[in-house]
Amino acid sequence: MQKKELAKLCMRLEGQVRNELNLKESMTDDEIASLADQIIIQESKVTNLSLSEKLYIKEHVFHALRGYDCLEDIMRDDGITDGNIQIEIPLYAVEWLKMGLS
Repeated sequence: MQKKELAKLCMRLEGQVRNELNLKESMTDDEIASLADQIIIQESKVTNLSLSEKLYIKEHVFHALRGYDCLEDIMRDDGITDGNIQIEIPLYAVEWLKMGLS
């Protein structure tokens, strides 16, 4: 699947997960991940998705829902270390985001 198509699919599935979340007051990270899994499994019945695409979509949807989406590229880039981050946020916050803590 091309990047553009994958990005559109991520946005659509994120919307589906958000709709499900609106029905519940609060959910844990595990519940959100499980809900994303269910929606990705449903989608994979009609769209041919590789395992790496499914994992990418799950991670993207989860990060978007938890507010990490703006930092997703930074968290994925192994070339970015504490020593070369040039943004105005505390380094401990970057580490928390890398570990999945909020």
